[in-house]
Amino acid sequence: MKAVFFSFSVILLILTELFPTPLLAQSPDTIKQIPFIENWESASFDTNDWNFPYMQGNWTIMTTEGNPEPCAVFTGTPSKTNYIYALQSPWLDASQLTCDKISLSFDLKLENVNPTGLEHFRIELLTDTMTRTLCSYQNTTSFAWQSVLLNISSVGNQVFRIRFIAQGGYSPSFTGWFLDNIQITHERNGPKNLEPYEAGGHCTLSDSTCIVGFIWEPPNCNPDFELVEFLFDDGSAENGWRLSEGFFGWLGNEFPIDPPITGIIQSVDLWWGYLPGGSPSLTVDIFDGSRTLVGSSAPFDTPSYDWITVPIADVPFSGLFYAMVKWEGTGSANYLGFDENGPYASQDLEWYYDGSAWDKLTNLAGSDPGLFLIRVNAIVFFDGIQDTSDSTVLLGYNIYYHDWWTDDGTQKKFVKRNSDPVIDTFYTDYIPCAGDYYVTALFSDSVEVPSNIIYEIGCVEGMTETRVQPDIVVRPNPANEVVEIESSAFFSEIRITDLFGRVRFSEQFIETKDVRLRLSVLASGTYIVTIITDTGPVNRKLILSR
Repeated sequence: MKAVFFSFSVILLILTELFPTPLLAQSPDTIKQIPFIENWESASFDTNDWNFPYMQGNWTIMTTEGNPEPCAVFTGTPSKTNYIYALQSPWLDASQLTCDKISLSFDLKLENVNPTGLEHFRIELLTDTMTRTLCSYQNTTSFAWQSVLLNISSVGNQVFRIRFIAQGGYSPSFTGWFLDNIQITHERNGPKNLEPYEAGGHCTLSDSTCIVGFIWEPPNCNPDFELVEFLFDDGSAENGWRLSEGFFGWLGNEFPIDPPITGIIQSVDLWWGYLPGGSPSLTVDIFDGSRTLVGSSAPFDTPSYDWITVPIADVPFSGLFYAMVKWEGTGSANYLGFDENGPYASQDLEWYYDGSAWDKLTNLAGSDPGLFLIRVNAIVFFDGIQDTSDSTVLLGYNIYYHDWWTDDGTQKKFVKRNSDPVIDTFYTDYIPCAGDYYVTALFSDSVEVPSNIIYEIGCVEGMTETRVQPDIVVRPNPANEVVEIESSAFFSEIRITDLFGRVRFSEQFIETKDVRLRLSVLASGTYIVTIITDTGPVNRKLILSR
């Protein structure tokens, strides 16, 4: 049976976001450094180069409100219907913040009038390649000034901007969204979780020296993944499509992602209009570049004139894929929004699939070129290559020791034990009976950031208690893709870090003594494999060569 399509002009448009302006279109003088602070004391949007990507609308600076006064506010009057207005920061430079915790904080207040829940205030983070929602609010109830703190460290090594978006159907439902004390700050990360590993046994009072060992985790540096929203529509539905009752098939979009890009799809956002007659449960199916089904959502019910987020159970992708809504033929449904005038409409990314053949609505139903309002949220993996010109490249670690026996009681004197930076995340030393250690991460700009723990070595009376280090084999080494790890002790976790200290691979297990890993996601290079055994962590060096 041939599918019957219904197309409807959209009477009510619920806009979301316009596609961000490419970074390359910005002039260099609009890029500001971090920390970035805005308290509106100048009573002007121009002072820190704030701008309005759509129109200014009801955004203003109010000198009689604030935390303290003044503050920025999006007011409910004059009345706006089916509106979207954004206050947008200048571009902010995090390109050198590859090993930093980056934070966004601000104060927000809502004075509500009618708690419809249909007026929204959303905060977005934008780079030149993606847009990501950080958090959002609805006008369900008024709230006093509240402080919001968000970790945006994943934007490290990029240039980005922040948008504060007011959006809804009828602005007099509230008096205003009030915004104050915006800050973007950063703090360099250091080594974490310094732990002892007694490679040669406990120190005793009879020992002139003893062997000590300890291990730590690298600082959180340039992550090898990022949360990305694949967005090709402009947020407005000029039309809409559905399959008629009793018919079976799929409507959706091709996502023309470059082949080197790989990741995991976690959810899909879809915008739905309204048609009377009910809304049967639908599903979202993901097809790979060869149009093979690779994952599906649970059934969901469509909203009316609104977006819905549909979770997807971690579906991997590599390059091009398709996100398709499946109609099972039971009952009528709301229509799926269709963008006919956005920046990618001319590419005609829409598709129809009847279970055996793929075709275009432009061919089957005379549609104008366009694409459905479908957005895919995914974790995208990077190749991990770091710019060597970056002043915050992690060079290695320094080890500092304080000898208790030489302490004069005035101030602890720590002495560096290593001559060259330690590349591994473990260290073995020969010391007198007692002392303190700490580890620093050494960066190429000569900044050293200490570990969050000082490890104390103390004397114990009695015989030396020997702890035998497990016998662990990693083979082959060098390896191509598949690595086998065998241990004389049970282990439950494996972490693989590169020489910049970034965790590139991790996996946990039910306790085992052997495991086989496929490391095709890692590039050629030298890595440190940390095996967490019952008797402590053990490190091995691994070389991948392809």
